[in-house]
Amino acid sequence: MKAIIDRDLIIGTVSGHCDGIEIPVYLKKHKLDTLRFDGEDIVSMSQYKKFYIDENAIKHVIQHNSAWQPLVCDFDDELILDNNIWRIKNNSDKYYEAIDRIKAKRRSDYTREADPLKNEYDYDLIANPSNAEVKKHKWIAKVKEIKARYPFPSEATINT
Repeated sequence: MKAIIDRDLIIGTVSGHCDGIEIPVYLKKHKLDTLRFDGEDIVSMSQYKKFYIDENAIKHVIQHNSAWQPLVCDFDDELILDNNIWRIKNNSDKYYEAIDRIKAKRRSDYTREADPLKNEYDYDLIANPSNAEVKKHKWIAKVKEIKARYPFPSEATINT
């Protein structure tokens, strides 16, 4: 099996009598996105600790573009763009991403479930004040239900 190469990325494979760099037998079971061409051989990214990060956060072993940022990290490390500089995503980043995901879920359910109850409450404040308190309690109960459905994690939960 031979690798189809774009710069140092392995973008596909071919077999038979065709151009390409032979993938060593011991690497044939690796996922293609974990392999690179180092200019001479097909290599596993797990053996590297220094990469050149492109604008799409792809880790390269050869700096084909001077704009690519050198970074010492493991291949499996998640990256984040922070003030136009790539860095390894830390537990605090993961925590705030989890919070953002939960907020998005809550917003969706508030819009679908709680907002109609709030609208009924607002209407009854004007049109039927004697019924408004009941509607207010239904609305508040729904908001509490949604918050309980999607609780915020503690930072300790994310850091494990």
